[in-house]
Amino acid sequence: MNRALLLLSAVLALAACMIASVAVSFAENDDESVTLTGEIEAAEYDESGDVRSVMIYDSEWGSVLVSRSEKGKELLGHIGSVVTLQGKIMEMDEESEYRWSIDVRNFTVNTPAEHDDDEEWDPGDEE
Repeated sequence: MNRALLLLSAVLALAACMIASVAVSFAENDDESVTLTGEIEAAEYDESGDVRSVMIYDSEWGSVLVSRSEKGKELLGHIGSVVTLQGKIMEMDEESEYRWSIDVRNFTVNTPAEHDDDEEWDPGDEE
């Protein structure tokens, strides 16, 4: 009986160590690298009505705010385009209207936005 109890204690201790290890792993890797595909849309405007930031709608993540990193700023010129982007996704604070933000590392334009060729198009003119 003592041998069975000792074996059970050892198994439980090992399981507790494994659970603690997984918990530490998740805590150290709060941010996750992801690939999102969706349409780029205007998210925020400045006082003069120009687009200040963009978001992407992805079927898995929902509406994700694009950070204003160098690559994120490049997406200002692709409003209305369907893109695939890779980057690090981060959870936003509760006060944000977006649950997630992505720091874009690279992107590919899958389907360029359609704009009237007779007009000169300015990304700041998007709704």
